[in-house]
Amino acid sequence: MYVLAKTNKSKNYYYIRKYYLEGYDGDHLWISLTKDEVKTRFEKENAPSLAEFDTPEYNDRKTTIQEKPGKATAGSKV
Repeated sequence: MYVLAKTNKSKNYYYIRKYYLEGYDGDHLWISLTKDEVKTRFEKENAPSLAEFDTPEYNDRKTTIQEKPGKATAGSKV
């Protein structure tokens, strides 16, 4: 899964994997990467294909996040 972000100053679109998101206040999006990392890794003209997300990094990160203590998982009560 990803979040589509667009800057006000440019016509660029950024398809950022949601596990990099740290917060959103309705106006600003906080990401755990530098601007340069976001630009080089996630700036695209079209939505990424599913194959682009099925990478070792993605699968490792997804597993790590799902295993965090206290994290609600599908079907768990919050």
